[in-house]
Amino acid sequence: MHTLSYHRREAQRTVWVPAEASVGGIEHASDRLRSWAITSGVEPAGEPFVRFELELCLAHLPVGADCAGDPAAGIEVSDSPSVNVLTVEDVNFDASHETLEALDGELLSHLQHERRGPVEFHPHPGALISGALVMPVDLDAAALPPALTFGGNAPEDTLGGHETPAGPQPVRAIAVTSQAGSSGSNVALLAASQLGWHYYNERIVLQAAGSDPEIDEEDIERATHHRSFVERVLESLATMPMASAEPMGMATVPALVPPVVPDDQVRLAVEEVMGSLANRGGVVIDGHGAAVALRGRPDTLSVFIGASAEARTQRLQAAGIEPDEAEKQVHDHDEERKSYYKGVYGVDWQAAETYDLCINMNLVSPAMAASLLVAAVRGSEGDFHRE
Repeated sequence: MHTLSYHRREAQRTVWVPAEASVGGIEHASDRLRSWAITSGVEPAGEPFVRFELELCLAHLPVGADCAGDPAAGIEVSDSPSVNVLTVEDVNFDASHETLEALDGELLSHLQHERRGPVEFHPHPGALISGALVMPVDLDAAALPPALTFGGNAPEDTLGGHETPAGPQPVRAIAVTSQAGSSGSNVALLAASQLGWHYYNERIVLQAAGSDPEIDEEDIERATHHRSFVERVLESLATMPMASAEPMGMATVPALVPPVVPDDQVRLAVEEVMGSLANRGGVVIDGHGAAVALRGRPDTLSVFIGASAEARTQRLQAAGIEPDEAEKQVHDHDEERKSYYKGVYGVDWQAAETYDLCINMNLVSPAMAASLLVAAVRGSEGDFHRE
């Protein structure tokens, strides 16, 4: 399900450089623009995005109207007029051209419209692989439906409430949990890119927080991680009613810590969002207990990615973390996850029987591991099911 919106965008100036039409190429070009802005004292007026012009892919960075760029350094300037734009949310970058073709064929071909400029791709924060397509158009906003379904995605649009048919089914979602330093997130991201699927990690937290006005990101962080005995005692005190001292002529005693949302309520919100994403299909969900929370679905591949403590410590050191701190992070993460999964789901989070697929990254590269996930998905027609 792709949500559509329509609004007027004001004129803007951008600086741009050519980019390779890949996630890595866009990231490199965007970093180049950011670095140039910092060294040149230019204040960006927005986040980098991609503009498709004919066969070219150009990375753009919005800037102030007085910015002249730097042609000698290959940083060119572009001015765009005020225009009406149609935005299509939740689009995978690798499938942006296919999505655009589907949009033309399923919707825009039935409306009176003309494009008023090149199509753009605006990545979601922290997830270059997915974002929104922005198309300058001239059409009647009243003619637009609230949502559009492209081929291959289920029209499910609500949290929970979805019953997966019984029996053999192709894999439509991958849920990944990984050990610190195992490169699990890299594997998940690569697999999503190769499959042309959406990749979700921190965005799950944001969506869950937005689905319940009582819940914020701190609530979710607390509820999805193990806490010490002292922390749990203090939080329980925060939810207890305080006895009034007013009959004695004294002011009411305040709570020791701010009230907190019950953990069960927070976890339910997170799991509902993950379930909704899996219902739509074409998703890789990384972290937040998804591999265990969704493991009962016959259309979801539950994956554990790990490595020896020594190998993971070495990877963290290679990333610039001091040896003692790297070793501590590996140990603390393992203990915290072990306690959380056992206490909430009653499972051993490192046990092979907890998952459909386990990958030991000691001698396996992220690219090879991602290819295993892709092969499992593409070979799952009629083969992947639970008794």
